[in-house]
Amino acid sequence: RMPAFFFKPKSTELFAVMGREHEFEDNEYVETDYQLPMLRTSKVVGRLYGDNWTLSVNGRVLHTLRGYKERRFPAMMNASVWIGDRFYMPAQANISYVNYTILPDDEEDAPPVTDFIAPPQPGKYPIWPPGQPKQKVKYGYALPETITTGRNFEVSFDIKPIAKSEHMTSIIRLTKTSTDEGHFFDRMPAIFFYPESTLVHVVMGRIGDPQAHVNPTKDLPLNTKSRVKVRLQGNSLTININGKEEARLNGFDGYAYMPTDNVTVWIGDKFYQPAEAWLYGLNYTILPDESPVPTPAPPPQSTEMVKKPTATGKGYKLPKRFNTTRNFQLCLAITPYGRKPVWRSIIRFTKSEKDKGGYWDRMPALFFKPGSTEIRAV
Repeated sequence: RMPAFFFKPKSTELFAVMGREHEFEDNEYVETDYQLPMLRTSKVVGRLYGDNWTLSVNGRVLHTLRGYKERRFPAMMNASVWIGDRFYMPAQANISYVNYTILPDDEEDAPPVTDFIAPPQPGKYPIWPPGQPKQKVKYGYALPETITTGRNFEVSFDIKPIAKSEHMTSIIRLTKTSTDEGHFFDRMPAIFFYPESTLVHVVMGRIGDPQAHVNPTKDLPLNTKSRVKVRLQGNSLTININGKEEARLNGFDGYAYMPTDNVTVWIGDKFYQPAEAWLYGLNYTILPDESPVPTPAPPPQSTEMVKKPTATGKGYKLPKRFNTTRNFQLCLAITPYGRKPVWRSIIRFTKSEKDKGGYWDRMPALFFKPGSTEIRAV
C-alpha cells in the first residue's frame, strides 16, 4: 500500500493507508472526518512530504500522520496502479483526473493544495476586449476579468515592436500570485523582450522549476507585425513565430501545472518596464489532453568508432568520448585468434574508473569466458 485508498464499510468516509519501513498495517492511515457527498465530485489529495502523510479534500487538510521522514520507502520502479484492487470489493464511485506528482526535496518548493478545478473545455477563448483592434503594452495593466487556464494551452497574439529598451521588458504575464518569480503560478507563462533586443523570452513555471524558460535565436523585426504562439502540449513548451517553430523546451510530463482558476492577465506587468510594442489581438486556447499531431521520433543515429581492424590491448582507450542513450544497439565485427584460461576483455563502455559494483562501470562491457571464445555481455 503505497498508498491505498478505501471507503469505510457502509460509508463514503475515506481511509488512506501509506506504508513505511517496518510498518505496513492498517494503523499507517489518514482519514476524512466526514462522508464525501453523494453524486458530487470531490478533489482528494494524498501527499507524502517530509515527515507527514496528509489527506486533503477540496483544498482542506483533514488529517496528518507524522513519522515518515526517516522511514519512507525508497523510489521504486514498475509499481502497479489498481483502480479497485483484487483484495476488496470495488467502491461504488467514478474517479477521474488521477495524477501522481513527484515532489521536490525542498519543502518550500512543494505545490500548494488547491481547490478542485475541472479541466475547461478545449477551444479558443479570446481575451482581447471586443472592438479594440490594438493595445499598447503598458506598465502594470491588468485586464479586468480573470481566466481559467488549462494543463495544455496556446497563447497567441500579433505584436509589432517599435523600439528596443536597455532593460528586460514585459509583454504579457498570466499569474495567480502577487510576486514576480520563484513561486508556483508566478509565470504561467510570462513573456518578455530581452534587453537591447526584441528577442522573445518565455518563462513557464512547472513543479520544481518556477523559472523554466525558452527563447528563439532571432529578434522580431521592428515596425513589423509578427504572429507569436506559445504552446504547452504534453511534454513540450514551444514558441512558434509566423508559422515556424523557433524554440522548444521539454520536461513537462508530470510537472506541468493543472487547470487553475482566477488567473490574472497582465498586458505589461508591474515588475518590469513595458515593452515598446503594439499588440493586435490576444487569444488563450485550451488544447485537448493529447496532441492531434504527435511529434515524430527522431531518426536513429549511428556513431562509427573503429573503422580498420584493431587488436585489443590492456588499457587501450579510444581518444574521443561520446554520449550514450537509454536505448541503443552496439555492433562490431570480431575475429578471435586464441584462447586463454582467464576472463579476457573485448570492449567496455564506462563512465567510472572501477571494474564493477558501481553505477556506469559496465554500460556495456563484453568479455570472452575463460578458455573459450564464448562472449559474455554485461
